[in-house]
Amino acid sequence: MTTYNVYRDGNKIKSGLTEKSFTDSGLTPNTEYTYQVSAENNTGESELSDPIKVKTNYSDPTAVDISPKTNNLEAGATRNLTAAVTPSTAKQTVTWSSSDPGIATVDANGKITAVAAGTATITATSTEKSAVKGTATVNVTEPEPDPGDGEG
Repeated sequence: MTTYNVYRDGNKIKSGLTEKSFTDSGLTPNTEYTYQVSAENNTGESELSDPIKVKTNYSDPTAVDISPKTNNLEAGATRNLTAAVTPSTAKQTVTWSSSDPGIATVDANGKITAVAAGTATITATSTEKSAVKGTATVNVTEPEPDPGDGEG
């Protein structure tokens, strides 16, 4: 009788299989694994099959954290925000938006530009799950006028 062995990353993880299918469990999301199979009978074990590479899916995102959360900027100033999606095995891509582009704008990379005095909320939304998002506040003030030297 012929049975089958399954190897993950060079280590035998299952032996004695009689079916030609096998489901591996306990894998880490967003990770690449290499699988090989051998057949075994009373004369011994065959050579391992050609390797098959399998990459597991990303985890579902559960939260987005923006840093820094509070930004006090003068009109005309810029700052780069970063977004971290939780867990780390989730896809890290987000889309950025501003609650009021008349006060502060944000580009596709999280760079905010202060436009005019007021407060705006910047939101980073997971590209994988739109209900998962994080926010940061931008408080924009007008620069103090330059008093000059008094001469005119």
